[in-house]
Amino acid sequence: MRSALGGAHPDGHDLTSLNGTIDRSLEMLRDRGVEALLLLSEGEPLAEDFVADGRIARLGEWPNLRVVRIPIADHTFGPSWAQRHVHAAFDGALTRALWREAERRRDGRDVQPGAD
Repeated sequence: MRSALGGAHPDGHDLTSLNGTIDRSLEMLRDRGVEALLLLSEGEPLAEDFVADGRIARLGEWPNLRVVRIPIADHTFGPSWAQRHVHAAFDGALTRALWREAERRRDGRDVQPGAD
């Protein structure tokens, strides 16, 4: 996040504004029922920011957000064993989304007339 700002002021003003934007975005995704998956490698600066900013401790506020740590210091998850972790995380997210949609349809929620 710091690099996106091109460097923050020592008083943290720019980071405070960005943190508020991130929190509001996560809340919007939650309120819309959008599943979100965040894959983070070891040493990933975003992971460090999420810990420092208290988001990891507050994950319960966003039940739609899954944070998965992949045990590799390579943010592209290049090796095949890391790719298996990535695929498993995506498979889990897709399964949760499909189950949620099936429940909505079964309960008649958010279903348009004539929709299959």
